[in-house]
Formats: sequence, structure tokens, C-alpha cells
Amino acid sequence: MASQKANNLLTLNGVETGYVEPLLSGEEQSSAKTEAVTVRTDRPTSFSYGVSIYPNPATEDHVTFTWDPVEFTHAEGFTISVNDIVGRVILTQEVDNIDNRMEVLDVSGLLPGTYILQLSTESGFSQSETLIVQ
Repeated sequence: MASQKANNLLTLNGVETGYVEPLLSGEEQSSAKTEAVTVRTDRPTSFSYGVSIYPNPATEDHVTFTWDPVEFTHAEGFTISVNDIVGRVILTQEVDNIDNRMEVLDVSGLLPGTYILQLSTESGFSQSETLIVQ
């Protein structure tokens, strides 16, 4: 949920995302400008079921998945796939040992852009998250 602090920083889910110029009413002139704001955080992006990915945006040649194996007690493993924005599968990686709690995914071959990461199990569970590669 977004809230506005007194110092005009917009806070979204606890992360300050940028300066917000107050809007003026009536005949007053506003000097508000619209700018793209990029927020970088090393805090993991969380899926449900205890799965996280970091860093996101990816600025290195890999991203790291972590998960809580208790959430996957009935799964033998899962597949991580990276899809482009139109849905084409760019790469996949199988995770066979749930107890490892971590998997590194090589993204060095991906062009800068937005991708959809999908985690899926053989039982039909599927979870998606956006990955930005810079």
C-alpha cells in the first residue's frame, strides 16, 4: 500500500520510491515534472511459498533463488523457467534437490529487459514473478 511521508517521498511496501511534487489547486502554477524513477534494492522479491529471488533488477550474471523446503514437502523438485514478455521460453533450469534451499540461475545470456520467471512443480503448482535484467 502506498503512503506519502511529510518529506514528499513516496513509500511503497516500505521502500521509498522517489520524490513526489505536491499538486496545487486553483490558479496556482505547479512545477511538477514526471520522471522515471528506478528503485534498486538487494531485498529479495518474494513469491508465496517461501520462494525469493535476488538481486532484482539483475545487474550481475546471475540471480539467486531461495526457498523454504517445508513449503515443498510434497514436491520432488521444480522447474525454473525464464520467459520473454511475449511468453517464449528463453531458458529453463531443473531443481532436483529441494533441501538445498538455494539455486543460482545464470542470466548472463539475457539481453536487458523484462522477463517472467516461472516456478512450476510436476503436481501442477505454478508461481510467476517479474525479473528485470539491466
